[in-house]
Amino acid sequence: MNLKRDSCVTFHWSTAITRISYVSRENIMRAKIDDGYPDVSSIEMPQPSKEINTQLGRRSVREFNGEPISLINLSTLLACYQHNPSSGRRVVPSAGALYPLRIYVHVKSVDSLSQGVYMYDPYSHELLKILEGFESDLKEVFFHAPMVETCSVILYITLRLDKVTLKYGDRGYRYGLMEAGHLAQSISLVAKEINVGTVVCGGFNDLKLGGYLNLDPTKEVVIYSMFLGLEDN
Repeated sequence: MNLKRDSCVTFHWSTAITRISYVSRENIMRAKIDDGYPDVSSIEMPQPSKEINTQLGRRSVREFNGEPISLINLSTLLACYQHNPSSGRRVVPSAGALYPLRIYVHVKSVDSLSQGVYMYDPYSHELLKILEGFESDLKEVFFHAPMVETCSVILYITLRLDKVTLKYGDRGYRYGLMEAGHLAQSISLVAKEINVGTVVCGGFNDLKLGGYLNLDPTKEVVIYSMFLGLEDN
């Protein structure tokens, strides 16, 4: 194992889960939490620009109608991580412009695409099919989350530990988590514009999902997932 990434590998797998255990939101809201600076003066801000109305309207969608999304809409969402050959950069900020993330697209219902797992190539803006089908036992991987049955696509965002630690050592793990958040939010905001519902998910069985994708657990790990589909109105 590369010594530069020993600590981040250890941390990642020491926080892996095999079951869901939550403190209820109600109990958290009832807890007395220090909100910061109660004794300082405040300044009222003006109303935000109307240009941000769409972004402010973003919300998580957990109930999908199961209908297929279009290939052009999927392409539009994946373009959030597309490589720009003229600049060598992408829309999403990345520490050192390393871009250590990968997007695996698990297709359940997309026009013109058969079911299966595809790896997104950000350089050619193409999908490479690596696995066939949409397995029913994915419900167990996501602890029986109902979105598995009704979504059209699941995105698995992985972090290549071997790439991000090459420059930054173990601290690169932090930067990878930040980048995954930037990417997921970018996809969520674009999805809102094109009327595709999204919800992000960090609750999954790490070992099972990584094994399903045939990932080397010391080099590449799933750190985020997203469910996509048409909202069930």
